Amino acid sequence: MAGLLALGGCATAPPRNSQNICQVFDQYPGRYRDARAIQKRWGIPVNVLMAFVRRESDFREKAKPARPHFLFIPLPRRSSAYGYAQAQRPVAA
Repeated sequence: MAGLLALGGCATAPPRNSQNICQVFDQYPGRYRDARAIQKRWGIPVNVLMAFVRRESDFREKAKPARPHFLFIPLPRRSSAYGYAQAQRPVAA
């Protein structure tokens, strides 16, 4: 999953049109190079990787699950998922 973190670089804005992967790669050529490197190392096709990132976070670097509210008081998030891959913190056993 470390390769997925490299996918976004340093605090990049989400693509203008995340529906079209060609436009995403035109806007951020480094993401294509990173996706190809991930494909070579892990064997995950570029289209599958990009579909995963699109579905999980819509290419938002700091994506987090919605926070429920009680009246106007924000409650804790239901999950610790964050980032492009919506990775979760490990659970201590």
